[in-house]
Amino acid sequence: MGNKPVTLGVNTDRFEYESGSVLSGTAYLQVVRKHVKASSLQLRLVGEEVTVVHRSETTHSGARHGERQREDIYESDSSRFWDVNVPLKHFPSGVVEAGRYEFPFQVPLPPHLPGSMNCQRGESHCSIQYTLSIHLAGVPLGSAIMPNFDTSSPPRNLTMLPRSEIIPAGNDFTIPEEVFSINTCCFSKGTMKLGAHLDRTMISPNDTLEIEFTAQNDSTVAINSVQAMIQETVEWTAKGQYSESVTERVVRSKVDSDRFPELQRYASLPSDRYFGQQFYSATAHQQSQKRYMTLQIPKKIRFTHGTGQLVTVRHSLTLALNTPHGCCTTRPEHTILLHVQPQSHVAATSVSYNNNSNNNNIGAQLPEPSAPSPHPPATAEPMMLPEDWSGTAITAEVVSVDENIMAHVFVLGPANKIPPPSAPSLT
Repeated sequence: MGNKPVTLGVNTDRFEYESGSVLSGTAYLQVVRKHVKASSLQLRLVGEEVTVVHRSETTHSGARHGERQREDIYESDSSRFWDVNVPLKHFPSGVVEAGRYEFPFQVPLPPHLPGSMNCQRGESHCSIQYTLSIHLAGVPLGSAIMPNFDTSSPPRNLTMLPRSEIIPAGNDFTIPEEVFSINTCCFSKGTMKLGAHLDRTMISPNDTLEIEFTAQNDSTVAINSVQAMIQETVEWTAKGQYSESVTERVVRSKVDSDRFPELQRYASLPSDRYFGQQFYSATAHQQSQKRYMTLQIPKKIRFTHGTGQLVTVRHSLTLALNTPHGCCTTRPEHTILLHVQPQSHVAATSVSYNNNSNNNNIGAQLPEPSAPSPHPPATAEPMMLPEDWSGTAITAEVVSVDENIMAHVFVLGPANKIPPPSAPSLT
């Protein structure tokens, strides 16, 4: 761990955690000099939203010919929704004697922490990130050795998964069949019907979502296909007045209308239709019936986040009847809000220690968070334990933090907590 007077490091049992689970790890402290003044060793956990919005302004350069210059401006902001200091060890004498120390700990995480994420558009970007570090508290500012060592360890990045909510029995969602007036360039061409039913609105990466729909074409306009599409929208703000957003198509499926007789158009409108209303006899068409489509949810979808101060992530499913002629023709569609959450378990990634080598990596590379941006947060440099560490270190008893302490430091949102996901609705 080097020849510094004091060196601190921290390790966790894995890199990825689900909110509501227990974070376990070990804090490492090495004091090379005779002793160091300090009152306690503390563990710090921080969760925050970080945003940057890039914009440009045109300014006058003041040159004789009134030249203008473009100035790039980066509006940055952050919102710390979780910040807790947990004492791992008190030093009643106010000093830490020379030696090597290990302090195992177990920290219960709050149940509704948002998941780690990052997103980028051009030079604007946002992230939800978590860091873990340890530090010595009560070190005198006038200490002669202060310039020679840091009182905090390098921050260790953690990947957080939002808690998987149990899908309730009533999580299905139905949109009753609705009649749409079909117009082409302001001329009425009849009507179309469209309804939908989802078996659930809470989904996870790698899920298969089944969509049940009913549709009927009572118009002279052709239906090219039936389309189901999930979109993801990430929005972020900075300093309350600058904003950026990214909307991406997550997955899309189309079914050709030729497969469904009830979607074929009329050659002409029925004779019992009269101007200004949509009234049809059921002479020429079959009635609508239940049809099915499926969507395979990709692995790299982000998790829904709707309770932040600076960042939101929304997901929606749009079911539509694709008609020709673009914006000149009515396009019947329904949109349903979805909630994306992780699977119900977290695969542990253990970190092993080999005391016969220098591969004791306390700052190992993190796995990719949900849908990473090209520029994820930097990871702390690896720190190596000496080969003889385990035989010389003094190991303290495991520090188990009271979950009530953790519950009272959660400060995201106007109500100082994150509520569980609400029932999906129509947009």
